[in-house]
Amino acid sequence: LQGQPLPRLTRNADVEIRVEEVDSREHREVRIIVLASEKKRKRWPISRLNLASEAAWAVLRFPDPRRQHPQMGHLVRQSMGLRNLTSEHAKVAVWVSQFVEPHARGLGFDQLLLSKMLDMCHTRGYDYLFFVVDDRGPDLHAALRSHYLSQGCVDIPEPNPLSIRRGMLRPVRAPSTGLSMPGPP
Repeated sequence: LQGQPLPRLTRNADVEIRVEEVDSREHREVRIIVLASEKKRKRWPISRLNLASEAAWAVLRFPDPRRQHPQMGHLVRQSMGLRNLTSEHAKVAVWVSQFVEPHARGLGFDQLLLSKMLDMCHTRGYDYLFFVVDDRGPDLHAALRSHYLSQGCVDIPEPNPLSIRRGMLRPVRAPSTGLSMPGPP
């Protein structure tokens, strides 16, 4: 039964965050996994009461700042409107991917992942989080872009020196936007 999707989770779910790290010469990659299980399941047999399911995950990459592309500092200055920002204060982590299981959508797991990613970036001395917005359709792209703008992200101008399309940046130390698991409605 381990790993099988749970029925739709509720805001009463028990949540555990697991972090897996992999090192390479160029970067450190981190996979953040959110496990969730319901606190009360009257309909289920006792043997399944503590079953935890992977509800969401994200992959975050921490490149060696000494290997960061020289134009990345310029791109951060341009995107954030910070003309006096030095490259030493423009260390950029990369949000590689994220997925929230269908049964766990709408419960704030995306915000929980973003909060954990920002904490990890801050702890490791990174100043910005970079990612590319999914564009599998114009409606999806517009919805995601709007969501990320509301979370404190900014668009990367196009064209740009790194030829990045649909990119966004998020300051790591931005004011809190209430990124935690929401309580019951």
